[in-house]
Amino acid sequence: MDSEKIKESYPKSWELFLFYSGLRKAWHPFDDPKWYRQLFDFFDEQNVVVEIGVDLTLEAKYCYQVYYLKDGEWINNGLGIWSDLYYTRQEAEESAFMKAFEIIEKMLTT
Repeated sequence: MDSEKIKESYPKSWELFLFYSGLRKAWHPFDDPKWYRQLFDFFDEQNVVVEIGVDLTLEAKYCYQVYYLKDGEWINNGLGIWSDLYYTRQEAEESAFMKAFEIIEKMLTT
């Protein structure tokens, strides 16, 4: 996952993540898988829930949903029930994280 791309595309939500995680600056934290757990926790704290799904009947079997709380109501990410399918869980997680950063960025700018 490219932290520079997140920083450029979603600067306010990236700064919020840095504050939440206790990092003073970004140095590519996603090279270490422990940061993925931190991302799930960060999104939960922002009322943005990332869910990874699996379909064991297909070759490309991972997908995601992202929900967020707005005015007391849970909203789906607008992608339908599930996202496109991905061959690996990591690909699905990275796409879901980007969607979650996008949602938080919109929350912070509106």
